[in-house]
Parts: sequence; structure tokens; C-alpha cells
Amino acid sequence: MITVFIDESGILPDVKDRFIVVCGVATKQIKEVENIFSRILKSLRQRKTRIKEIKFYHAGQNTKRQFLSGIAAAGFKVFALIIDKKNRKIVDSPENFALILKSLIIDIISWNKNEPVSFFLDKHFQKKTDINRFNNFIKVNIAKTDLKIKHVACR
Repeated sequence: MITVFIDESGILPDVKDRFIVVCGVATKQIKEVENIFSRILKSLRQRKTRIKEIKFYHAGQNTKRQFLSGIAAAGFKVFALIIDKKNRKIVDSPENFALILKSLIIDIISWNKNEPVSFFLDKHFQKKTDINRFNNFIKVNIAKTDLKIKHVACR
């Protein structure tokens, strides 16, 4: 089983955000992901830093280095998609967001032809109806019967 964690940077309707970046980190070693975050959180606690969520943009150089070193050492596969919005406002609907993630998900599935893949997405939508609309769009537009998608609040 391959586990893929997906998160995005940028806001679809914000004209100031020219780019939307979507990344997926794939691994067969889910325990290693937990270990990386445990080490980072332990390090931050030792420095008396209190946080609810690790935001790479706001993280210090030591935290960034520790995170990237952990990914490199674990041999994770990293997939990225960069969309140039050309400073346009895009409606943040489940269908538009799914359309963006669709090509990244197809690339990940193509890379891993033999094993089932579970996708964990940083929770983009709060309403269950929006999450269902997103999931339905993905499942209809990607011919993969065993596709598993979970929307979670990442730390």
C-alpha cells in the first residue's frame, strides 16, 4: 500500500496569488512520516515553541532542514504541480479544486501501477457536501476503482 499526503499552497480566488502549488509525498513507510513529525515537534518543544500546525512558510531554517532531511533519508517520492493563474480569480469550488488535483493524482497512480494508493488530503473544504462533491468528481474522472481519499486536518 502506498500512502500519499497532498497539500496545496496558494488560494484559488486570491488574485494576488499568481501560482497554486500542489505537492504529494508518497511513501510505503507510514511510520517514518510519524517519526519525522515526532522529531520536529520534540525539537520545537525543547526550544519552547508552541504550534498547532507546522507551516513550512513560517518555519525556521532548522525546522525546514530537519523536515527535508527526513524526507530525503526516508526515500519518499515527491510529486508537484504548479499552476500559473496569471493573477486571475478562480472560484474555489469542489469541482475546480478536484480538477487541479486530478492531474497530480493521475501522475501518482501512473507511477505506481501495481499497488493500491491511499490519498490523504489536507482538509480544504469543511462541509461534508463539498467533500462529497470533490470525491465524486475525482472518482468519476479517474478510472480507478480502489481509489481511497481521506480529508484530514494536517499538523
